Amino acid sequence: QYFNFILGGNLTNKLSYYLRQRVIANPGSVTFFDNTDYLYLDYAFNKNWSARAGKEALALGGFEYDAPPIDVLYSSFCWENIYCFQLAASASYHSNDGNHTLTAQVATSPYLHYGSYYKNSLLGYNVFWSGNFGHFKTLYSISMFERERGKFMNNIALGNKVVFKKWDWYVDLIHRATNTKQILKDFSIVSCANVYFNDYVNLFVKGCYEQNF
Repeated sequence: QYFNFILGGNLTNKLSYYLRQRVIANPGSVTFFDNTDYLYLDYAFNKNWSARAGKEALALGGFEYDAPPIDVLYSSFCWENIYCFQLAASASYHSNDGNHTLTAQVATSPYLHYGSYYKNSLLGYNVFWSGNFGHFKTLYSISMFERERGKFMNNIALGNKVVFKKWDWYVDLIHRATNTKQILKDFSIVSCANVYFNDYVNLFVKGCYEQNF
């Protein structure tokens, strides 16, 4: 039905590129560029600072959102309604030990769904932190997405994961609000635990509770 074409590399010792293109047999009304997941340039100023521009995934927190679709297993309503690949520009700070990255990103809003609308697109703003404390890992973000020009959906996503050799467990806490009256009313709690018996067998349990007003 489709295949992925992936190309990436280094143009210089500081400048790299990455492309991932899905070629679909029957794309319907979806354009070729809509099926471009990644197409960006990344520039590393030094060990700590880098910048990126092009099409890439939104810098959102949560381990369900971060996982490859084949590892999502089954998805929450929140996951199903975020078109994550958008035109974006970002700047990132990386800690000296490589365990922590803080990113600020401006991107087209996921509420327009398809990259082909970028000329008149709404915008989104993300601040993202990826943390690694050994057995405990974090994917946190604070976001503002335009739903209409000048009107925002505000989003806080807190992804927490405990990782060991034979098992792991994550809990994603996601809160959405357009105004203060929606505080603690629109949210998702997503959790998944995995036990790995070997390279081929994985037992999992996953659950989700979501509330929308």
